[in-house]
Amino acid sequence: YPEGSPKPPSWPAMHSAASNISFWLRVLFKLTPDQFCEAKKVDYAVSYARTVAGVHYPGDNIAGLNMGQDIIARELPSFLSKKYESNIDNVANKVQKVHFDWKNFDPENPCPPVMRE
Repeated sequence: YPEGSPKPPSWPAMHSAASNISFWLRVLFKLTPDQFCEAKKVDYAVSYARTVAGVHYPGDNIAGLNMGQDIIARELPSFLSKKYESNIDNVANKVQKVHFDWKNFDPENPCPPVMRE
């Protein structure tokens, strides 16, 4: 692969799955639109670096970002409830509210006006 694509089959990227600060921070804190944008750019940069390194296809990274978000969405409400006595329903509602699909992320326009509202 002259463009540096990996030779093994395609799998969701675990570095991308682990890089989901833009999701869980929005559950725990009230981020400004600019803070959310910067956190999203960090997540994308971590995943994109894996493509540049030639170890994952771009789709692997998007799948990893979405998979990581899904795991956090599933586990965070009960974790916060057990660890900090957070209201599990409130956390679950916040998780659902801030969940987004990385397939819709445009690296050329990472912070569109709609996202800033």
